[in-house]
Amino acid sequence: MRNPVKVLHVIRSESWGGLELYVATLLKKLKDEGAPIAVYCLPNSILGENLKNANIRIFQAKSGHKYNFHDIRAIRKVLLQEGYSIVHSHTNADALSCCLAMAGVSGCRHIFGLYLTTRPKRDLFHRLIYRNIDYLHSTSAIINDQVRLNYPIGHDKIRLLRYGRAIHEYQNDLLKRKLIRTKWSVPEGKIVVGTICRIDPSKGIQEFAESYLLLPKRLKEKVIFWIVGEKTILHSNANGGKAYEQNSENIYEWLIGFIAKNNLYKNIRLIPYQEDLVGYLGALDVFVQASWNEMYSLVVLEALLMQLPVIGTNAGGTPEQLADGRGLLVTPRSSEELANAIEFIADHQLDAIEMGSKGRSWVLQEHDWKGVLPILFALYGEAAKYPATAYKFISDRQSVPGRLVEQ
Repeated sequence: MRNPVKVLHVIRSESWGGLELYVATLLKKLKDEGAPIAVYCLPNSILGENLKNANIRIFQAKSGHKYNFHDIRAIRKVLLQEGYSIVHSHTNADALSCCLAMAGVSGCRHIFGLYLTTRPKRDLFHRLIYRNIDYLHSTSAIINDQVRLNYPIGHDKIRLLRYGRAIHEYQNDLLKRKLIRTKWSVPEGKIVVGTICRIDPSKGIQEFAESYLLLPKRLKEKVIFWIVGEKTILHSNANGGKAYEQNSENIYEWLIGFIAKNNLYKNIRLIPYQEDLVGYLGALDVFVQASWNEMYSLVVLEALLMQLPVIGTNAGGTPEQLADGRGLLVTPRSSEELANAIEFIADHQLDAIEMGSKGRSWVLQEHDWKGVLPILFALYGEAAKYPATAYKFISDRQSVPGRLVEQ
């Protein structure tokens, strides 16, 4: 029996949003399964600190920029010296850097995880780059269809790999719900409608806030909006200070002004990022995903697992998540349609309960780690050009459960 396939993951993002949170979760899961992985990342980023605390091996990146030649050289050096079979990149900048770093490196394959929607890439430059990517995966069938149209990559190289979720963690806790709602001064009988996301214009924050003013008066007296999240980090300095993207700063200032102008201090609450995502989802009554073009939202999956009625926009991969009665879809950037959807859910509680039930059942079927990991391991095996039958999960006492090995 030979060694398992060695995979170098590359993600140099300084932000800490859904993409980074998911990749961190994935890497920890792979480590727990005994997969021999390492990560090329920024060590002082939130992601880097998170991975170091999980005792995952880290190679220190210099920058998140796609044209940083220090990183390109460093990645190449790691590949040549450490014998990794696969490079798994997780952002567009990382994919480009890895393609350049891997030029002329034999016996190593490149897998690119696509988590964010981007513009078409069929120009000559991207054709030269993407011909060096062996496989591209996303978590959405809708997005994969768009990739086939807009990316210079063979259709046989495009794969569906759902986000994995630890299903057992998503349980409603009535005591915790009460404590969180009390902490934020929510009176008995109020309906809490919330969104959990980065404070960024593309997340539809402005449209969500404005939709409160469009609710009928009878609902305004019952409803409280929560906006849970932090501004988008541009970069961190050596002293731990953070600089934020200007668009994120602007929308945050707009929110503060909007709340003050309309005297909505008791009606719209700005809540910082919370580690206890499950607890805060459990404290909501309705979840809203107002993004203009969300590729495939992790927090929507988590809201569905908590059996919340979900309102999302008819863009990106969200229609796939909320299909077949699992939620309501509205036109992106439409505050009026958001208000109408909130009113519908408030007035149709049986429909809201049915949405929640359908949503949880679907996520259980599609996104359980037990189903996702074998697909990822099979992709690694295929990329490394080993036959699919050469891989199995071993679970004897001398081995780590779920470890992917070559026989």
